[in-house]
Amino acid sequence: MPIPPNSLECIILTHAHLDHCGYIPRLVKQGFNGPIYATPATIDLCGVILPDSGHLQEEDAAYYNKTHSSKHDPALPLYTEQDALDCMHLFKR
Repeated sequence: MPIPPNSLECIILTHAHLDHCGYIPRLVKQGFNGPIYATPATIDLCGVILPDSGHLQEEDAAYYNKTHSSKHDPALPLYTEQDALDCMHLFKR
């Protein structure tokens, strides 16, 4: 990151597309602990999208490690399903 995640005061999330919310669990894992402001519907969708994305990343990493088809050794997910669940308490309406 160009700036430390723990130096961010808050995140304002306009909608739950993965290309907008998908880095939030990683930011939290790296030290962000401020509020994430979003509408109730966006928060609800993030509660589905983010854990699912983390789960898929875990499956992909396991596959790449099994087939040794990644340039990374070991291949690791950007974040896990649990990381995504752990960040949800920061969302504020």
